[in-house]
Amino acid sequence: MKHRKRLKTYLLIAIPLSIVFYFIIYIRTNTHHSSWDNQKEYLWLFTDSAIKDIDPHFQGSWVKDNDILCHFIYKEHFLVSIWHFDDLDKIKLTDAVINYDKSTQDIDIMYGKGEVLNSKSSPQTAVCFGRNFDNIINVNLSKNSTIQDTFQSSSYKGFLGTIDGMSFTNSKFEDYIYFRYPDGRMQTLLVLYKSARGFFIIQVETNNPEISINKELVNIFNLT
Repeated sequence: MKHRKRLKTYLLIAIPLSIVFYFIIYIRTNTHHSSWDNQKEYLWLFTDSAIKDIDPHFQGSWVKDNDILCHFIYKEHFLVSIWHFDDLDKIKLTDAVINYDKSTQDIDIMYGKGEVLNSKSSPQTAVCFGRNFDNIINVNLSKNSTIQDTFQSSSYKGFLGTIDGMSFTNSKFEDYIYFRYPDGRMQTLLVLYKSARGFFIIQVETNNPEISINKELVNIFNLT
């Protein structure tokens, strides 16, 4: 009898602890952590002349085992985000689809399904847990977004526009990343870039109404 009681006590303690440890490991495996050093590894994506106009005091990146998101400030007014994905190294640029004028749902993936990066800024970046990309990426823009121009080369493709909502999905059109714009539509230059070093999503954004983003900003990057 005492043995059964002792076993039951052990189970009552072990089961909750196992659940706690599981969620700790799950969160550590599937969430990003902030870093102040990784963005230095991606300065090679900028031209030498552009590096001179990057704020050396603004630093920040989000790191996970299969992707890194780095932020830079260019010429005081432009936020440059560079997202490197290890699990998209086999993607073909021609398979990366940009869907314009497509309804995107502001999915709430914070509770149990994902995390929100940059929660105090605009845009906010919501990311689902897990490795959801399968060497296919689709970019979906909300119907309230406006596209001014598109461009493409052998190593990159992208667009210039004013964005109200945007999501990145896999081959099954399952939302993996969603961008919320709580401060309203934002001028955005988005570039999908594939090189021998991997696959990158590059965004240049500003919410300053007195500053305009033009397509020529793509020339501040080394995209050959």
